[in-house]
Amino acid sequence: MISPLNHNLTLLADLNYETKETTSLSDPITDPNFNVMRNNELGRSLAIPLVLGVLIIAIITPLVTWWYFSR
Repeated sequence: MISPLNHNLTLLADLNYETKETTSLSDPITDPNFNVMRNNELGRSLAIPLVLGVLIIAIITPLVTWWYFSR
């Protein structure tokens, strides 16, 4: 015997069901330039210059502040 609660949950689950989109496993990328485009994007990284710039600013700012106010 199905309880009313289980029956309502089953109906709700049926109403909220959505089909899943295809994944790359079932629908692989077939673009021959995919790796070339990915490598081009990886080659233009700004992470290292940004980190170095922030690191230099973080080191120089306290030193300049100390020098200015210690005169």
